[in-house]
Amino acid sequence: MQIFFWALSILITLYTGYKYIPEVLQWKIKPHAFSWLPWMILVGIAFIIQIKNHENIWWFGALAASTLVCAIIFILSLKYGEKNITRGDIASLTACLILIVFWLLIKDDLLALLLICLIDALAFFPTWRKAWIKPREESIGMYALSSLKSFFSLFWLWNPILVNWLYPVFLIIINLGFALYLVWRRKIINK
Repeated sequence: MQIFFWALSILITLYTGYKYIPEVLQWKIKPHAFSWLPWMILVGIAFIIQIKNHENIWWFGALAASTLVCAIIFILSLKYGEKNITRGDIASLTACLILIVFWLLIKDDLLALLLICLIDALAFFPTWRKAWIKPREESIGMYALSSLKSFFSLFWLWNPILVNWLYPVFLIIINLGFALYLVWRRKIINK
């Protein structure tokens, strides 16, 4: 059963990229590079650490798929993404990059995990701000499916201790919260 949920998580990740990327290329979705850069770095470093330490082979496929999707979206966001960059966006990106350095230096697993959650949340700020004004330039489905993928990842954890399930639970909450935020903002804008 764990293999099924592991494969499902990878397929959902690839599917979200498959649906999101063409919408970016058609100028329907405008990802914010200042969000996608930290997300790409976080997932990419986690992928490299897993390969280097051979800690959890299950994460290889999931992290590889996530790194690939984040990297493609980040690259596309440079051309097709949000161009209205604010001081808050710059501050958010700067804080994320500084915290990533601290994250790499920390030896305590729980503290490192809490920093990852903080970085991920800060990276959401530029996208959240942009979606306040232009909620149709983000994909509700992509964030809802990302939440679902994180939910399914809980079923293939070999060792369900706090440091293993905290980040997927955080991702469930933040991605689902953002999808609901987009629904709400679209309703407000329509009125």
